[in-house]
Amino acid sequence: MARSATQPADQPDFTRLEISFRAGSPVIRRPVKRKKMKELTTILFSSLVGALVAYLGAILKNKIDTRTRFDDSLFEKRTEAYSKLWETTKAVPKWPKSKGIKNKELEDYSKNPNSWYYEIGGIFMSRSAQRAYAALQETIWEVIAKDLEQEIDEATYQNVYTASSTLRTELTNDLLSRRSAPSV
Repeated sequence: MARSATQPADQPDFTRLEISFRAGSPVIRRPVKRKKMKELTTILFSSLVGALVAYLGAILKNKIDTRTRFDDSLFEKRTEAYSKLWETTKAVPKWPKSKGIKNKELEDYSKNPNSWYYEIGGIFMSRSAQRAYAALQETIWEVIAKDLEQEIDEATYQNVYTASSTLRTELTNDLLSRRSAPSV
């Protein structure tokens, strides 16, 4: 039954009363305002969507937290390991240039990072750092295949220095240590 124009919307429509008999006595009940099926469907759908979004959010948060813990752990291990490798690359500096380096010294220079790679930190290297490490070793071994007592020339020194510098650059990229400080 339709509401009259004077009846407020927040009051139930009492024009229909339900009458039932209990123990021979009539019982008059007011009709209960029942939600329409559309409203129930909307509530149910909203609840399910909310639960699904909460569930997916929890899974995503867990994945991000796990990844962050892993990244933090890897960063700490890389920092420790890379600082040791960094130190081994000082044998061929840009300034001041080392004088009188012989192929034998380059062989020793190659063995230090090689020991580091297999004993300490090779497992923590990114692919690009590993490639730079391999390029350094290849550069050195191309040179030391010659007479071990022979001094290296300027071009060889520059090639070994450049390969060492490239390796150090990749190490700093892995550690994000050459980024600009955040502006305030």
